[in-house]
Amino acid sequence: MTEILILGCGNLGSRHLQSLCQLNRNANILVVDMYPPSLEIAKKRANEIQTHHEIHINYANDIPKNKHFDLVINASNSRERFELCKSLLENNEVQNIIMEKILFTKREHYTQFNTLLNQTKTNAFVNITLTQMPFFSNLTTLSPLVYRVVDGERGLITKSLHAIHHFLYLTKSSIKKVDCSKLNPQLVPTKRKGYFELTGRLSIELENESYFEMDHSFENDSSRTIHMYSNSLNCFVDAKNNKALLKTVQNNWKDEIHENVFVNQSSLTSVLAAAILNDQPILLPTYQEALKLHLKILDPILEYLEKNGCNLTAEEFPFT
Repeated sequence: MTEILILGCGNLGSRHLQSLCQLNRNANILVVDMYPPSLEIAKKRANEIQTHHEIHINYANDIPKNKHFDLVINASNSRERFELCKSLLENNEVQNIIMEKILFTKREHYTQFNTLLNQTKTNAFVNITLTQMPFFSNLTTLSPLVYRVVDGERGLITKSLHAIHHFLYLTKSSIKKVDCSKLNPQLVPTKRKGYFELTGRLSIELENESYFEMDHSFENDSSRTIHMYSNSLNCFVDAKNNKALLKTVQNNWKDEIHENVFVNQSSLTSVLAAAILNDQPILLPTYQEALKLHLKILDPILEYLEKNGCNLTAEEFPFT
């Protein structure tokens, strides 16, 4: 029997649970959250799913000890994540773990957790998912590529890592320069108490001359678009309506309309879990890859904010 733990079952964690109910193998799933209302939401959502294998779900408020888990999904917030995962790995045997981003609010935790993963020999992945969605993973392009994102809804930090990871996946290049000069240095409070977001423009140049920019303003919450173009590709994604217009040199620049290009987490997790448990390749970044990407983007943002008088106190990255 496969042993799975979901650590944190708020909105996202409960969607992971719904997907794992459709796993193509027998499994024991333990769902842990310290907040009883979150556990009730998780139970309700799990009961909406028809399972096709023997899936046993238990719910608890505390992390267990002296257990073996084939797969852990950590869906807690970034402020709690380090201590929760540290306690989990120090007191249990964990073979694989999937973590949400932003990973941690304190910079020191990034390298400390990497050390802990090496000590426990745990395989870790980070849930940056655009490359796991068939439409986005199947795109190919010549370089240089221009990749422009406009988003007025979810927040620049939250959204940017998904898009930047996909940008690097398409270009197969590395970051040369991160330009924060057009960001608004004032932190914007989010719906989650104690967490913040940024507005303005974040720009990135790659070694192969590809260019990325993301514009964000909460005043323009109707726009959510991605535009990618090169000598071989022109793709416009309307995220709000979940469709894309694609033109490629291979298809003589003819219009191709693609529907449902974004895949919900409740459909993704079971596919990811099955691949990980079967030792098959996936397109999620490893923890080590995501660590480098996080710090490559967050360090220049931190430097820019501090230079412009933004006091972040003990938490360098108050994002989630």
